[in-house]
Amino acid sequence: PTKQLTCGEGGLIVTRHKKLAEMLRRARNYGKGAEYDCDILGLNARMSELQAALGRADLPRLPDKIRRRNQIAAIYESRLKGLPGLRLQRIPRGAVHSRKDFGFVLGQGLNRDELAAALAAQGVDTRPYFYPPLHRQKLYSRYYRPKVEALRATDAVSRNILCLPVHTRVSDDDAVRIADAVAQHVCAQPAHTDEPALAAV
Repeated sequence: PTKQLTCGEGGLIVTRHKKLAEMLRRARNYGKGAEYDCDILGLNARMSELQAALGRADLPRLPDKIRRRNQIAAIYESRLKGLPGLRLQRIPRGAVHSRKDFGFVLGQGLNRDELAAALAAQGVDTRPYFYPPLHRQKLYSRYYRPKVEALRATDAVSRNILCLPVHTRVSDDDAVRIADAVAQHVCAQPAHTDEPALAAV
């Protein structure tokens, strides 16, 4: 379970911007405003009453779920921080991260798919989230203008990011075992650097 709040489907967006909030309300309802006529591109993304009831029932548990995910992430960080070839996400001081994912970027000389396969062989389920990046996906690639904005860093990160399980069913012992398996694989590889490969695309 990757989501912190169980609703079946649906979600929650928080913003201080009134215009953005209104646009999102319209977008979830086919793009319609006060009238039936659609004036922006939208979809049928309205949450049903049943989904809302599920989410509301689960809401009181959300702080504990986030706390537990941060505990798991802290174990990963304590065992992976400073490991050559891995770049962990920086969390600003004072920020509370929801820890929907725990991802890191592999540097040059390390292969994300090989690490994922090695972890899978030990029963660890990982995800290469954010691959392909939006500008490489079939629907949006026609709008990508590499001569205007090459997005090399985006391509490099998306090719080299791997996310470890951080759901609340991961025990402390599981987190230690997973982090140590990552470290063992990384340390067994030939020389590598922290920088992701920035291919010319």
